[in-house]
Amino acid sequence: MPRGRLNLILDSLLLILAGGLVSTGFVLEFILPPGSGRMEGGRSGGAVRLLWGLDRHAWGNVHFWVAVGLLAGFAVHLILHWAWIKAQIAGGPTVPAGRRRFRLLIASAALLILAALIAAPWLGKVQAARRGDDLLEAPPGGEGRGWRGGRETP
Repeated sequence: MPRGRLNLILDSLLLILAGGLVSTGFVLEFILPPGSGRMEGGRSGGAVRLLWGLDRHAWGNVHFWVAVGLLAGFAVHLILHWAWIKAQIAGGPTVPAGRRRFRLLIASAALLILAALIAAPWLGKVQAARRGDDLLEAPPGGEGRGWRGGRETP
């Protein structure tokens, strides 16, 4: 397949996936807001809200997998354009050495930021709380004695 046609197909697919990501994000934020997918019906106490047979949790799964597809497509896009990326970072023989070092520094910083963003979910501390507990209101002195369901004991 000619390179131009492959780029056109890939870029079209990326545009469709980006639109899907925005669309499912709007569904999660506005159509099925937080609390609308709980078995007890969330804030209103009514029935669980569905859109096309999917609840908020299922739409979250769709949103996640569309995002994974988009990132995979971006990776393929970068691979197809790798020679151009290297040329932009390294520059040609007319680009001063200081400018090349600066470009390499920026590219390295971007890769480090990307690695940090990818690693962040696995490096964060997971907290557990009962429904209704406010994680922002920690007991004085941390967790432990005197903290029973949000009430201090004498």
